Amino acid sequence: MFKKYKNESGQAIVLIAIAIVGLIGFTALAIDGGNAFSDRRKAQNAADTAAFSAALARVRNNPSWQTVGQNIATSNGFNDNGTSNTVNLYNPPIEGPYAGNSEYVQVIIVSHVDTFFGPVVGVDQVTNRVDAVARSKPSVEMFFGNAMVSLGMENDPQPVCEFNGSAGGSITGGGVFCNSSSNCAFDVDGTAGSISVPEGVTTVGTACDIADAGLSSSDVTSGADQLAMPDFSWLDDLCTDTTTYSDATHRSGNTINPPSATTPLYFGSSFPPNHVEVLSPGIYCLDNTFRLTAAGDTLSGTDVTIVMLSGALTWNGGTINLAAPTSGDYAGLLLYQPLSNSSTMSMSGGVTLDTVGTVLAPSALISLSGGAHTVVNGQLIGEEIDFTGSTGTSINYSDPDNINFPPQIELTN
Repeated sequence: MFKKYKNESGQAIVLIAIAIVGLIGFTALAIDGGNAFSDRRKAQNAADTAAFSAALARVRNNPSWQTVGQNIATSNGFNDNGTSNTVNLYNPPIEGPYAGNSEYVQVIIVSHVDTFFGPVVGVDQVTNRVDAVARSKPSVEMFFGNAMVSLGMENDPQPVCEFNGSAGGSITGGGVFCNSSSNCAFDVDGTAGSISVPEGVTTVGTACDIADAGLSSSDVTSGADQLAMPDFSWLDDLCTDTTTYSDATHRSGNTINPPSATTPLYFGSSFPPNHVEVLSPGIYCLDNTFRLTAAGDTLSGTDVTIVMLSGALTWNGGTINLAAPTSGDYAGLLLYQPLSNSSTMSMSGGVTLDTVGTVLAPSALISLSGGAHTVVNGQLIGEEIDFTGSTGTSINYSDPDNINFPPQIELTN
């Protein structure tokens, strides 16, 4: 007797057919998914570069910043044709953590990618939506355009803005800002002076004895928000790649001549060298004291920036006429003393002073005294300000003469 077996021939074909369908599905997913992923990455790169370029155009005051951004997106394959892609630029952003903040630019790209195998399952297109945000903060005046700024924050009895003795004179073009939260952050210690500050005095803490300087309550605003110490690291490059000063190489008679206006000269000994009276345009990096004390001393120079890496500045005799550069990366910066140098800057006594540009010493006391022969056409910024003088001392602030905080451009996502 024979057993009857079922015929199983042909089952392999069914399995192979199912496997082929699966392989085709995976292939379709790989191709369409890969195309969509590649397009998304390309769109994100285009959005990033468009946002950065538009932000740069804005800080350069280019009214066509949107066109600049759009052109960059177009060059990267997204031409805002309304069919395969759209590109929109916004200031301020319309969504996200920076929505409504005018310091930022947002670029949104929507791209449609046709599928090859997707129509089989009813998916004709894949849509990618990407965005990029860039900060575009323009260059701004330092500390709101105040003529005198003390950055000291300590809450102690020591005032950070102090007007002593017969302090007198005028502060025009900008006011006085005192960052300390202490009582008597602004203090007048004397009775004979008369100070004119048309732009007023602003303090975080209180002001004391203001009537002694001829000021009234209407001249003083207390309770301002305290400022954190700003980041001055953008000035760190001032004294990199310096050339060490040599009498034989960099001096001609009474004049110092840097190799170029952008190649800093380094001085390890007291400045200025004996019998030097003129500074040619350039950057001077001092690693020692800067002294003019004799009545007959003179020092002049235009388009100069002087960096006090260490040591104190003492001007109490002679005649000084110095002016900051009017162009370049450090336009408007006359004297800079980094946070690492807390030595006093003293401009006092019998010095005849006429300067143009910012004096920036964020961790030091700036002591200024004089009379009709003392004219500072610039901004004084120190940890503390000590003003002692007589009627005629003049501090005149005008933004074009001073250095500003640099523009800030950065991608945020």
